[in-house]
Amino acid sequence: MAFITLSGTLLDPNGDLAVGDQIRFTHKSTTGETVESAVSIITVNPAGTYSLPLQYGLVLVEYKDARKSQFKNLGVATVNGTNPATSIPELLNALVPVSSAELIEFQGILADCVTAQTAAELAEANAAASAASIDPDTMPIIFDTVGDYEAHAFLLTVGKVVKLLDRGAEFTVIAGTGTGNTFNIIASTSVSQSVALIEDGTNASLKEWGGVTDVDAVLIIEAMAQSGASRINCVGVNNVILSRTAVIPVGVYITGTTSATPSSAVNKTTFKPVNGSTDYYETNGTQTANGFLFFMNVDPLSPATWVQQFPNVGSGGISNCTVNGTDAGAGGIKLAYFAGSYEFDNIRNTKVSTLINAVDSLYQDHIKITRIFSNNRINQTDNLIYLNCLGDSLIIDDCSSGYTGNQVGITKGIFLGPISGGRVTNIINGIINTFNSKVAILEASLFGGYLIIDGGDVTVKECQFGINQDGEFPIRVKATNASFGERYKAQIDNCRFIKTVNPNESSEKWPTAELADIKIDTANIQVTLGSGNHRVATTSGAQAEAQMMGIIVEESSGSITTWQEYSHILSNGASISGRTPITGTTPNFNKTFGGFSGGATEVFANATFADSTATYFYGIQLIVDPARKLGRTASTPEVSIAAVNGSDSLPVAQINYSGIDYRDSHMLRVYRGGTTGNYDKFVDIPVISLRKLIDDGNALNGFPWRFRTTGPLDTLNSDSWTSQARWMDNIITIYGTTGQPNTGTWMTGDEALRTNTSIDGNNMLLHGYKRLINGSAHVSGTDWATMQISTVSPAT
Repeated sequence: MAFITLSGTLLDPNGDLAVGDQIRFTHKSTTGETVESAVSIITVNPAGTYSLPLQYGLVLVEYKDARKSQFKNLGVATVNGTNPATSIPELLNALVPVSSAELIEFQGILADCVTAQTAAELAEANAAASAASIDPDTMPIIFDTVGDYEAHAFLLTVGKVVKLLDRGAEFTVIAGTGTGNTFNIIASTSVSQSVALIEDGTNASLKEWGGVTDVDAVLIIEAMAQSGASRINCVGVNNVILSRTAVIPVGVYITGTTSATPSSAVNKTTFKPVNGSTDYYETNGTQTANGFLFFMNVDPLSPATWVQQFPNVGSGGISNCTVNGTDAGAGGIKLAYFAGSYEFDNIRNTKVSTLINAVDSLYQDHIKITRIFSNNRINQTDNLIYLNCLGDSLIIDDCSSGYTGNQVGITKGIFLGPISGGRVTNIINGIINTFNSKVAILEASLFGGYLIIDGGDVTVKECQFGINQDGEFPIRVKATNASFGERYKAQIDNCRFIKTVNPNESSEKWPTAELADIKIDTANIQVTLGSGNHRVATTSGAQAEAQMMGIIVEESSGSITTWQEYSHILSNGASISGRTPITGTTPNFNKTFGGFSGGATEVFANATFADSTATYFYGIQLIVDPARKLGRTASTPEVSIAAVNGSDSLPVAQINYSGIDYRDSHMLRVYRGGTTGNYDKFVDIPVISLRKLIDDGNALNGFPWRFRTTGPLDTLNSDSWTSQARWMDNIITIYGTTGQPNTGTWMTGDEALRTNTSIDGNNMLLHGYKRLINGSAHVSGTDWATMQISTVSPAT
């Protein structure tokens, strides 16, 4: 049998081996022992080589790429002793184009072979599928385990896909040996080849990277985080052991597995420490047995700051997992120490001290903490959520602090530092402590806990509180670090304070002595109690059995008598200022107003004094009613301060209220002029809580200066008024006058009631003065009428 031998290597256009490509030869003539229409096919092997004895005759040559399903007609070759071809490319270069008649002839020949060829290809495919794990021409090549791959004895083509069933992942054969790390590159022990994990670039699977339940995964997680993956998926790995703190860069989310069937342990992925390990970092960079499992955008060598400053929203986070600190010992474990706009969601935890901790003092916007469920807390001293940082748009929702035992052992839940805008909602139990925060606390249920408002500007709405816990009050208002000039405000609306005689905890039984619902420990916060605050007494906690009453408020120096006597009225809305409830009434003004305690310039960055360079004289009065000129003159009514145009040193005057409480309802009228006792400008500043006046040349404390006719301070109804004032429907009654008002604009019906009790010879007591007509004149009998009361009956 005569033939020529064709052999060599076939390459793809890009230079890769043409592994899997096929060439089909169909004989047109009967030559020697090869009959007409006979067909043969060769497939390029994994090494890219071939060797073929091709019989003499006219031969149709067709070619099919491994990625295609149809053969391409390349033409007819004459194969005989004079054909010089020794390889398939040389044979193809010597092809004679096929004529139309020949094509027709070959179509008939091939038609006879189609049925047999299809059946043969189907049988070949079925056989290939059953032998896929060992056939090097099949994509992908399947190995049951990593060990099976490492022990295989045949060389694989670069680019081939290898599937490892125990990792649930596909790998690709890479050029060279690579450096095996058991994470994303695995090196064979029998041939000099490695395979690399095929990833989608963003979502990395812990199992695909080699993470296994109950095996230390800290190195794998760090490698995944450094690979550029934005999400580390822990699906399929239940107990994730971390032998030390995992340091995670910004932009990485770690997601656990959530069971489809609700149960007592919904989250299947549990992060756990190694018993006794002292390789966990604390917030000061020291290593302890009870530090954090994760540092996120924080360098352990510089833990007081962030690695990437001011990262964008979506800095990273942790979700859908459980944290179990049982193996850490008596100190428990902590979860995450972070710096940035991180998110934490659906995290159950047990034997935890602090779960989530932001780096102190950094400006971290958009922190979001939701669905945190705690039980068996490790201690009562550490806050579950500790955010002593700055930032806006904080969200904390649906979190429970848990107890150290079974419904016993109140724990610290949330600590908030100088957050400048946030919302805390649906909190169950634990102690909430706000420190100079600007936040709203909404719909909290603190039967096993209480609220501490320590400075700041805090709004509390729709919350409910249990009886006093640990000797504390349901709400305590204080200002630990308040210094001169720092004043705060708290708003409390529609909260209920529940006193249950048959609660779950024996410590919550009705007290034997009165305990306040709200305790005010500071003179630096004005507390506004809106409508709806009430106390509830019930025998079982059921709303249907509740008895509702007014709340009890206490100030640090004792009970607020005025509040307690009118709690049924004032609980519907009032402000408390200096132990005095403010409704439509001013507190007593039978005291001296000090006026100024001093004045000087202070430097304010990025500010400039806008008026002319000069020495300015400031005058001051305390006003209760500016139209009626009702108020108090000052003991020290003037201060002078030199100012320079364009300077960042601004005039600052300090207020001395003397005997008058600075939180009372009043207004400060401040004057300014160029010479002592003569003022051409003034401004009225309504006071909630104020001790310092800052002048930028155009305005005082943000209130623009207004012009007036140059002259002395206004005359007030001051000396003749020594007590309080009450307003109703724009009519005022003042108490403690010693004489008829003689300045200001008054309304018909206004009254000024006297305090002296002298009785004239007609047995008549001069009770006071009643305004007869609107206006600013003060003629007795025309503008004012005297009111007298007979001291005998019948009157004489």
